[in-house]
Amino acid sequence: MRVADYVGLAYASVMKYALLLLCGVLVSAQAEVYRWVDNSGTVIYSDQPHQDAELVDIETSTSYTPVAIPEQALSSTEDVQEEIEVPAYQIKIVSPENDISIRGNAGTVTISVDVAPELNVDRADQLTVTLDGQTLSEPQSSTSFTLTNIERGTHTAQVSIVDKSNKTLQSSQIVTFHLQRHSTAQ
Repeated sequence: MRVADYVGLAYASVMKYALLLLCGVLVSAQAEVYRWVDNSGTVIYSDQPHQDAELVDIETSTSYTPVAIPEQALSSTEDVQEEIEVPAYQIKIVSPENDISIRGNAGTVTISVDVAPELNVDRADQLTVTLDGQTLSEPQSSTSFTLTNIERGTHTAQVSIVDKSNKTLQSSQIVTFHLQRHSTAQ
């Protein structure tokens, strides 16, 4: 096969795809399409009539009209969350007690809280703990937090109830504790 034959085949392939694309555009435009064959045997499509052309019957494409969705169904889950009444939470740190000294060479402190009523699962309310003014954990449902590698000294802790958008709903009292660790300095 000669190079010219390959070029001719490539050209024919490109023209077939171009023809299909042209037909797709014409179908979507809903125009009349005419088809004829020229002297060299090439099939030609056009939107202009030609003396040897025949009108191509193109079926109209089906269309879809979506069903209207009621506006109430379009509200986001956050809007639904706001519709559920916020419980009157009471939260208290029960451990460690305020102004207590904790001996722990590992630097581990467990903070436990009582929450009444229980956290509302439908609202996705959760707890976060703050140590020395810095939030240390991702929101969680557990009422116990284990803090590790805490430096020795005096610290403050507070636990807050947050909603799904991390908005604080209620916070506990601030508890101060003193962590005693064995010094590694000589």
